[in-house]
Amino acid sequence: MKKYTVLLLWIILPSVISCSKDDNNNESKNISQINGFVEKGPFIAGSSVTVYELDANLNGTGKVFEAKTNDEGAFTINTSTAFVSNYVRLSVNGFYFNEYTGKLSDAPITLEGLTEIKKDGNVSININVLTHLETPRVVQLVTKEKLDFREAKKQAEEELLSAFLITGQAIVPEETSITANNTSANILIAVSSILLNQRSDAEVSELMSFIREDLSDGQFKEETIKKIEDSSFGLNYSNIKKHIIDRYAYLGKTVEVGNFELFIDGDGDGEIGDTYEEQFPVAEEDFFDKEENVIKFFQSSNDRLANYFRYESLFDGLYTQTVSADELQSNYDLRAAYEHNISSNSNLIYNLWASAYLSLSNDNQLLAKAETSQYDWFKKYSSFSRTYRSYKYLSMINLWGDVVLLTKQPNPDEAANIARTSKEKVLSFIISELAETEKVLPEEKEELFCDRYFAAALLARAYLEKKDYPNVLIYATKIINSGKYELSPDYNAIFEGGNKEVVFELPEKEEGTQIPAAYKGLIRKGNYIALSRYAEVLLMASEANYKQGNTGQAVSLLNQVRRRNGKTDLTAADNIEEALLEEWKEDLKNEGSYFATLKRLGVAENVLKIPDYKLLIPIPQREIDLNSRMTQNPGYN
Repeated sequence: MKKYTVLLLWIILPSVISCSKDDNNNESKNISQINGFVEKGPFIAGSSVTVYELDANLNGTGKVFEAKTNDEGAFTINTSTAFVSNYVRLSVNGFYFNEYTGKLSDAPITLEGLTEIKKDGNVSININVLTHLETPRVVQLVTKEKLDFREAKKQAEEELLSAFLITGQAIVPEETSITANNTSANILIAVSSILLNQRSDAEVSELMSFIREDLSDGQFKEETIKKIEDSSFGLNYSNIKKHIIDRYAYLGKTVEVGNFELFIDGDGDGEIGDTYEEQFPVAEEDFFDKEENVIKFFQSSNDRLANYFRYESLFDGLYTQTVSADELQSNYDLRAAYEHNISSNSNLIYNLWASAYLSLSNDNQLLAKAETSQYDWFKKYSSFSRTYRSYKYLSMINLWGDVVLLTKQPNPDEAANIARTSKEKVLSFIISELAETEKVLPEEKEELFCDRYFAAALLARAYLEKKDYPNVLIYATKIINSGKYELSPDYNAIFEGGNKEVVFELPEKEEGTQIPAAYKGLIRKGNYIALSRYAEVLLMASEANYKQGNTGQAVSLLNQVRRRNGKTDLTAADNIEEALLEEWKEDLKNEGSYFATLKRLGVAENVLKIPDYKLLIPIPQREIDLNSRMTQNPGYN
């Protein structure tokens, strides 16, 4: 398993730190024991805790103490020596309990803290996300702005909490624990939950790095604030409380969790203090009474859809080797996909699976609300969610074959006992859904919302997967005859927004915790993600015609794409299937559909040099472990 850690600023501190104003407090301390808790949720037993003594200038004295946590995240260090200074840095690395998912983390993270020892004897110091996030700012205030240590800590804590809209609360992070059932505990759980929302362990570490970097100079970028705002949506407060209580009950300890939601801006109004249950996924009924809130929900849904596309296209580019191997460098996970050596423990495969089901959860949540809504205007939104859901399932059955078909959100007990649905049944479901939405979707698309031609393009894609060529042509021809689309003479312009070649698109984000770094470097084509393009429609129609023996029409459609790409026309005497594959690879590579095309045309094993079982990818091992009815694809046991 790949380990994700946070770069420790302290490695370079001794050469740059100047004297703190707190020199009058550097008398030696007779510390007999240092203890505390490491909490994200609690770190699991065996996590490594290191304590570094720092002198009055925050330089290391050379005294280092180490310990391991127990299953509550508690640690104890018997120092057996006098401290020459009041200051210590603590660093911990390990796996942790994720209160958002209710499960142990898949990868370790690093947290740190910087504190002042104020008394002799036994000292208690806790490490958590608050101590971790504030640390670089404390260093900056002491070393650059010459504040004394206590003033720096107070200012850093105020600035950190203000980024989460929490003001007027004086807390001491290193004295805070999630089990205390007080205001400080509620703030800690609130901040921690926001950081965890919809994120993998790597993404949590990345977001914390963004916040630490911004806070270091006291000026948060709008982008960072937007990340925090977006992450305040979608939190199931009652589930988080239950997860914490159940975890400690499992460890033999009874705890209470307070109303931490009072420190979260769950409705996007710019103020914390909402007393009702969360908007997503368990919202108060009146949240969806406002159309503006439904639109806000769709923004979140589309962000998740875009993120699934990123992982989908990243995997497709790696597995079909349409990206350069030289650019993969030493990234084991990416290189394994490129070399077709992926396993069920692959982080890439897990993120691909997880991003799909996170996105599907939004679709199912809105559809459940639409079923009971009293408002006529609400009903139209269900057709968008059904279409987006179909897009994801169509992609997923190509990757995994049989998948878990969810048309409503299961509770935790149900989720641990759901079998996979056959690819054929999922494909039939997709076609049935799209056949209905294609009739009722609007004629014109908007930024967040697709039109009926996107549904038609997906229907053509689904029927092509089924090798039902007459129906491919029915829906592809609808798009062609609409007159709304044309090939762009400038290929690069396709991805800059509003291009007539794009059937449906979503905006790219410049930055974001959910954007895989490898996607940015290897896959991204422009400022917009094209979920469907006219070039694909023409190639699908060409393939369907060719398979039915209409060679002349197949060549005519194919040549349109070839001419745009600066190639000469083909004739019926040429190898049309080979030319189709070539155009699909060159024109549509790194957009998530080339692997499906290789398989559909029956050449994937030869082109990619893989055995037949690698025509499907493994189910993530985590899903096998958590779901009693989940089965693995053959060849990956």
